[in-house]
Amino acid sequence: MKTLSQSLRSFIRSLDKECLKRLSPQDRELKQIEFVVELAKMGIGIHHGGLLPLMKEMVEILFQRGLVRVLVATETLAVGLNMPARTVVFVDIKKHDGEGLRVLRAAEYTQVPKV
Repeated sequence: MKTLSQSLRSFIRSLDKECLKRLSPQDRELKQIEFVVELAKMGIGIHHGGLLPLMKEMVEILFQRGLVRVLVATETLAVGLNMPARTVVFVDIKKHDGEGLRVLRAAEYTQVPKV
């Protein structure tokens, strides 16, 4: 996969620095911060409920600006956001609903971002 240009990587670094200013010094040392930023520099984003809200926000901004070419996400991305994607791949048709696994409903498929 072709990586992002130097100017786009610079933009990501500046966005990263702005986001990091909003974190506590302790949170800045978390491995997920480094991991998300390094992936973003390659045009890859991850988005799931276990990420710090600030990291999810950063990935959303990059995705909306077209700087994330591949995004691996749970349904957290689809809920309440208008972020169309060219291609969506479902890894599984089941999800955990707090009580156990169940098959996705039709509405959950249609809620997924599309172009």
